[in-house]
Amino acid sequence: MSILTIPYETLMVIVVALFALSGFLRGWWREGITTIFLILLTIFLTSPELAGSIIDFVNGVIEAAWNILVGLFETLGIVEPTVAATSTPPIIIDPSDRAVFIIILIVMVLLSYFTSKITLGGRTVTAGGRIFGGILGAINGFLAFNLVKEYIVGRFFPETGLLSTSAAPDQLSLGITNVPPESVFTDTSQLLVIGIGVVILALLLANRVTSKGKRREPWGYKS
Repeated sequence: MSILTIPYETLMVIVVALFALSGFLRGWWREGITTIFLILLTIFLTSPELAGSIIDFVNGVIEAAWNILVGLFETLGIVEPTVAATSTPPIIIDPSDRAVFIIILIVMVLLSYFTSKITLGGRTVTAGGRIFGGILGAINGFLAFNLVKEYIVGRFFPETGLLSTSAAPDQLSLGITNVPPESVFTDTSQLLVIGIGVVILALLLANRVTSKGKRREPWGYKS
């Protein structure tokens, strides 16, 4: 089995650079939407109790919807009553599974891209809007990279540590070296991250909604 070893800092620079390029192309307002989603995920990560409560609520909604669907199928005669009584929802989110949170991270980043596209449309981005977007993109890349790291390590989960699994001999393993033991989501740095989110949210609202509740062109964009 071949092992490709990449220093942690090198991989992080690559991810941050890609996000920065994306932010430069998309502009700051679209990238700001992604920032808000990532800040929410940061709060989600550092508050396991809140995450568990939200996941339990989502599981409850899934179970209720499934019961309604099964009851409808039973009424229509599609499924037998005994089958309907013992059926369980096909998807149940496990709050202790760290892979679930990585999937949520990917989904929310993708959702932020589609949301910003829908809300802003195809406006042209000015040079200033692109530069600011590149800066925000770099911040988003740093946050996303560290979120993935924390979800894998499980620092904020009851059972911390990586799960060891055996890989097939013909697979290529990716080893990341020199991973810093400290977290950027604790104490003062966590407050700084949340503070950045509050400032960006204020900028997004101030540049999109007027005092009369009407939409306006954000700074750095033109129709």
